[in-house]
Amino acid sequence: MVVSINRNNNNIFSPQTIDELNNSFFQINNLISEYKPEPLEYKSNIQYINNSNSFIAENILCIRESFISQGVYDRFTKILELPKSVPYDVWCSAISEKSNFLTVHIKNKSVLVYGTSTPNEVFNIVIDIVLPN
Repeated sequence: MVVSINRNNNNIFSPQTIDELNNSFFQINNLISEYKPEPLEYKSNIQYINNSNSFIAENILCIRESFISQGVYDRFTKILELPKSVPYDVWCSAISEKSNFLTVHIKNKSVLVYGTSTPNEVFNIVIDIVLPN
């Protein structure tokens, strides 16, 4: 998108002011079109978990998982194994696109779910866990 002001049919600014404004717009557009972002370096070592969007950054375990529901989980059912053990119990929810939820319990390396849902419904688990050093 190029911004400019028509010099001929303008009763608001003088022709000199319009020329200055258009020159400034042109310079700004030039800067934007020539901008090339530099790749960023992570400040901490990041370890991605195999075949997933989850990762570990220093002492933070960032879980970003999706799974397809089997329907009814009438007891806590393991759906995922973590690469690092969590030394305390963590509770959260898995939420679907239809705003349904399942209870999630993370214990040691296991991610367990409980609740009732529609079969083949996609659920997402998003949680950050601070691990002790």
